[in-house]
Amino acid sequence: MSSSATLTQQWSSVSSGDYTVLNNDWGIPANQQSTAYTSINVPDTLDVNHNLTMNWTTPNLIPGTYVYAYPEVYWGGQYGQQLPNFSTTVSNLKTLNVNYSVSTTSPDSDVLLEVWTKNAAGTITHEIGVFVYGWGNAESVVYKDQYINALTNANASGAGGGGGSWNFVTYRTITDQLSGTISFSNILQDLVAKGIVDPNDYISGVELGSEMRKGSGSLQVNNFNVYEEVKQTHAIVETATSTNQIFDITTNNSYTINGGSGNIIRFDFPASNYTISSTSSGLSVLDNSSGSVITLNGISANQLHFSNIQFFANPPSLPISTGLPVVTTSLLTDTGASNSDKVTSKASLVGTADAQSVIHFNLDGSAISSTVTADSSGKWSYSPINLADGSHTIVASETNATGLTGSASLTFTLDTTIPIVTANLQNTPASSAIPTLTVAPTLTGTADSGATIKLMDANTVLGTATANAQGAWNYTTTGLANGAHTIVASETDLAGNTGSTSVAFTLNSPAQVASGASVNYSVANSWNSGFIGNFTIGGGTNGLHGWTVDFDSKFDIANIWGASIVSHVGNHYKLQNVDYDANISPGAVTTVGFQATMSGLSGSGVDNLLINA
Repeated sequence: MSSSATLTQQWSSVSSGDYTVLNNDWGIPANQQSTAYTSINVPDTLDVNHNLTMNWTTPNLIPGTYVYAYPEVYWGGQYGQQLPNFSTTVSNLKTLNVNYSVSTTSPDSDVLLEVWTKNAAGTITHEIGVFVYGWGNAESVVYKDQYINALTNANASGAGGGGGSWNFVTYRTITDQLSGTISFSNILQDLVAKGIVDPNDYISGVELGSEMRKGSGSLQVNNFNVYEEVKQTHAIVETATSTNQIFDITTNNSYTINGGSGNIIRFDFPASNYTISSTSSGLSVLDNSSGSVITLNGISANQLHFSNIQFFANPPSLPISTGLPVVTTSLLTDTGASNSDKVTSKASLVGTADAQSVIHFNLDGSAISSTVTADSSGKWSYSPINLADGSHTIVASETNATGLTGSASLTFTLDTTIPIVTANLQNTPASSAIPTLTVAPTLTGTADSGATIKLMDANTVLGTATANAQGAWNYTTTGLANGAHTIVASETDLAGNTGSTSVAFTLNSPAQVASGASVNYSVANSWNSGFIGNFTIGGGTNGLHGWTVDFDSKFDIANIWGASIVSHVGNHYKLQNVDYDANISPGAVTTVGFQATMSGLSGSGVDNLLINA
């Protein structure tokens, strides 16, 4: 007998034929699971896929986008259940259409239809959802097809008793769509082509429900009907176990139903779609479209119920396009003065389009043969070959399966020419030998007109110079310590290309020593074959900023601290400061120590001791 029911307990359900209503409060926190947040009113327990009302009130325990529940109606098997007897592989699927109609105005919720796939071992592999209303999944990405394709949440944790892990693929209709037909067979075909879904996986079931994250609301399910058409059919036998039992013919497989008085056989299409014949044991029903036969034993004609639901009769092979493909493009690296001036030294492009689409290119008004394919997330990249310096316009385009073309244009300036920079020591004749100078030099050279020249001595930036209209520049060095120097002059152009040259010299300026800088030598400790020696270096009146010490000796330094040995030729040593004692304040001193060995006539004395600063 027909009756009504209200599901108020977590996981409570009622089934009729191929459909089940489930109060799926999967997201209730563990410490709150004694109370369901949702309820479902089922006005007719013999017709559970029509006229349902789902209500909810959530306590806002968890902020943000946390989902508490998914009250639902589903066809076939839910994700945690065994495969239904009419389940088929994705490769054998010809049509899987869902016709639905819902009503809701509830904020902070969505309306979500899902299909589940499992492998032959019964393990869940994919959860494929289409959001038709509301906030949906925050990770869904819109593109201009009827369904929005985005692979997200790889290995999402299983819930609600399903356990395990699987891939979660989400779609979003471009606008809210509270009624219509969703072609999951189109979506699955597309995902197989993209290498996301295994064609040998099985269809487990289809669901419709609402997710909510806070507050109160409701969803009215006016109808939820599923039709599955397979390429290779198989025989399905079902036997009534009670009176008033519902049997659904929701696939094109060959059914044998052993029923009895009071049992109801429901068909997904109008009566005109079938030819009904009497048999000695009941009825034989021929599906005029598919040619399959439904054998009904113990069933009379008044027990047959037909539907007027409008499914897609011949769904297209791919999702129906409702707009042009959306293509974007930009420079991979904009190396110019800013990251948006479209001046670059590298002609590499990146962009987005529909997943797995082929991108064609037009270069400066002419089509070229080069193409690239967008990846599963729609990203692509392209690098033109042998592109000359100058201004260029590249148009990237995609033509989808329905012949609509979308494109994006990028105009940029390519500059791969490295600037030519020259540098010389002013008033110093050119020579292959490194010159020794007694005064800090002035450097002169050439570069691009108006260019900024950066001058560096090792890792120290000395300053900059600006080339005049003829490209000439000059720079007078200051503050250089006595010793060896290599000055690098460089120019970086608007595209980021850098050209450079260098000038080497040795500075030995007596004026720096005249400032009162000093060096003294002493022996701190000695023994038969060696000793410890010290140089005490004074900053004088002006202080020191880098220094060297020269001396002659007959001993051999085995270990030194506070300085480094620049050279040791014969009896002559040259020591140079290390980083931490290069700068000596006026009136201050620093000490350099060393350990040396003596042999034969050699002693611990030094000659020709000189500081250079």
